[in-house]
Amino acid sequence: MKRAIALSLVVLLFAGIMAIRFSQYYAQKANLKKQAASRKDAPLVVAVQPAAYTTLSSSYQCVGNIESPLTVNISSQIVGTVQYLKVRQGDHVNAGEVLVKIDPAQIQTQVSQAQANLSQAQSRYLQAATTTNANSVSIISQIHVEQAALRSAQANYTQTVENDKEQISAARSAVTDAKTKVASAIA
Repeated sequence: MKRAIALSLVVLLFAGIMAIRFSQYYAQKANLKKQAASRKDAPLVVAVQPAAYTTLSSSYQCVGNIESPLTVNISSQIVGTVQYLKVRQGDHVNAGEVLVKIDPAQIQTQVSQAQANLSQAQSRYLQAATTTNANSVSIISQIHVEQAALRSAQANYTQTVENDKEQISAARSAVTDAKTKVASAIA
């Protein structure tokens, strides 16, 4: 019995809510029709001005991305962690501006390792020279190998620095070229 009463209360409540909602809907619809009819009969508002010669100019404002038809890939010949990244996509860059700096720790570690190896080989050489044993020839050759490795690491480092300078120069010229193309496209 209680269940039937509870169910009938829920049904009556739902029916009441639906009736209120339908009456609001039809009242809103009638109000919109009344507003449309009042606008239909309203007189038009017109402003009259004398004719005059004027110069017309058009201006357009747009938001978007400009993509260059040429792509410039910048890469490094050394592997390292990017220590400093100044720009993001769409940022304005100027000629000579540093865009990315790579942590030179790995190259400096290689140079330091080569110097340590050279130092170790030189100390073995001095030891062999004082004791004049049979290993002196192999130690001398090892010193030469380590000196060559040091020169190679230093040349590698110098070449990397030069390559980075060339890449920066190429990127600058590409930015200048892209600015020229954008300026000619706008004109």
